[in-house]
Amino acid sequence: MKKAQAAMEFLLTYGWAILIVLIALAALFYLGIFDPKVPSVCFLTPPLICNDIKIDEGGLTILVSNANVNSIEDVSITVNNQNCVDIWIDEEYTTSISGIRGNQIKIDCTGLNLNPKDKAIVDISISYNGDQSLSHTVPGDGSGIVEGGNRFLIQSFFPHAYFILHMDGDVTDSGQNSLFVAANPQNLDCTQSGKVNEGCYFGGGHGYVIGIPAQQFSSFNEFTFSFWVKNWGDNEPLIVVGTQGDETKVSLLGSNQVEFYVEDLSPTITIFNIGGPMQIDQWYYYIFTWNGTTIRGYQNGNLIGEQVMQGMISYSSQYMLLGNVNWGSPGPQGFSGTLDEFYMFDINLTEEQAVDFYQTY
Repeated sequence: MKKAQAAMEFLLTYGWAILIVLIALAALFYLGIFDPKVPSVCFLTPPLICNDIKIDEGGLTILVSNANVNSIEDVSITVNNQNCVDIWIDEEYTTSISGIRGNQIKIDCTGLNLNPKDKAIVDISISYNGDQSLSHTVPGDGSGIVEGGNRFLIQSFFPHAYFILHMDGDVTDSGQNSLFVAANPQNLDCTQSGKVNEGCYFGGGHGYVIGIPAQQFSSFNEFTFSFWVKNWGDNEPLIVVGTQGDETKVSLLGSNQVEFYVEDLSPTITIFNIGGPMQIDQWYYYIFTWNGTTIRGYQNGNLIGEQVMQGMISYSSQYMLLGNVNWGSPGPQGFSGTLDEFYMFDINLTEEQAVDFYQTY
C-alpha cells in the first residue's frame, strides 16, 4: 500500500515536468534541431578551386575556377556511387575545355537518379594542363543534401536527340549527330525574340529550314517531335518530311486544330482538336510522339489527342523541311509564326516524360 502511494505521489509530483520535457523534445524534433542541415560544400586540389555545388534528383552543378590553368579534360564525377551519364561544361556536351585561364566554368553532371533530402557524397576527378605540356590529374570531393526537382531532364534525353535546333541566331544542329542543316533566308529571320533566347520567325513565304534527310526515318521504330511555336493562320505546314504522297508532316490548322499526317500509316491522318482559343502572339509547346502503334499529341504538357496508327513511316529522297513546302498542287505553302527549341528524338517519350519535359521550361 505504501509503495503504491509513493508511486502515485511521484507521478503527481513529477508527471507534469516529464510531460513538459516530452513536449519540448517533440517541438525540437519538429523544428529540425536534432537533424542539422548538411552544408553543400566541394573541394578540389589546387590549382583548381571549387566555388560552389548544387545537387538535385537528376544531377549536380559545380562552379570551378583556377589559378593559371589553360585547359581541363577527362572530367569524371560520381554521386552516391552513381556515375554521371553525361558531362556538360559551360552548356556544351563535353568532358574537356580549353582557354579557361583565370575564368570560372560551370560543370554539370546529369543522368543521376537521387532521392530528395538524402545526403549526397560526391567524388570528382579532373585532369588539367597549365603552362607546361604535362597533364596532371587532381581529385576532389563534395557533399550536400539532394534538393527536390530535376534541372537536367532535357540533357538526360540528349543521347536520343537525333536533331536539335536551338535557333539562337542560326539553324545549326546541336544534336550529337551534327547533321547537315541549311536555310533559305527568304522571309526567315532567326534573330527574333524566341521562347528561350532567340527564335526563327517564318514570314509565310518561301523561307524554310532544311533538316535531316527524310530517308533516315526508315530506321526509326518510334520518334518524338517537340517545339515551341506562336502565331499561325490557316492550314500551315510546320514540319514536313518527304514529298507529297510520301511524307510525314505536322500542320497547324485554323479552328484550333493540329494535323499529324503520316503516309502509309493506317489511318493516314489524325486531327487533334486542341480547344482554345489559341491566342495570337502567345507561346505554345507541342510534343508529338509515335511509339510504333499510337500517335499522341501534347500541348503545354496536356494530352490533347491520341490515335492508333500502324504501318511503316514514309520517307523519300527529300529532306525534312521546317516552315515551308512546295508541292505542284496546291503550290508553295509557308508557315507564319515563330519557332524555337525544335527537338527530334529517336525514342517515344511517355506521357509522364512529356509532362516533365514541358515543365523544365
